[in-house]
Amino acid sequence: MVYRLEGQDARASYIQPVEQLCTNSEAAEHIAVQHRPALASLGAIVLTNHSVILFRGKTLGRMRFFDISWYDVKNIHLSEGILGASLIVTGVNGHRETIDHLLKEQARSIYRVGRNANKKCARSGG
Repeated sequence: MVYRLEGQDARASYIQPVEQLCTNSEAAEHIAVQHRPALASLGAIVLTNHSVILFRGKTLGRMRFFDISWYDVKNIHLSEGILGASLIVTGVNGHRETIDHLLKEQARSIYRVGRNANKKCARSGG
């Protein structure tokens, strides 16, 4: 698997759960983790060659996962503020998932890769 881990050690803690969630033909390519120093349980967004996986940190080390196939992604949107960035993933069914408090550089990288994957699926008829 290939990971973009520049600039944030917290992303390394998501590698094992991602590997356990990926199918045999799926590989994680980019990971961005929320940057909220006051919170111990952070969320993350992972882009694979087949899907977008959102990790939601919960209390006591629990996690909630949400994944959506690239064929079911209608749009990925980037919003930047003063202190960080947010990514909004919208499904073809209208469902929206937002992850905020991302480092701007990581969010831009995820957005760029996500847009390319989304366009590739649209061209292939997905």
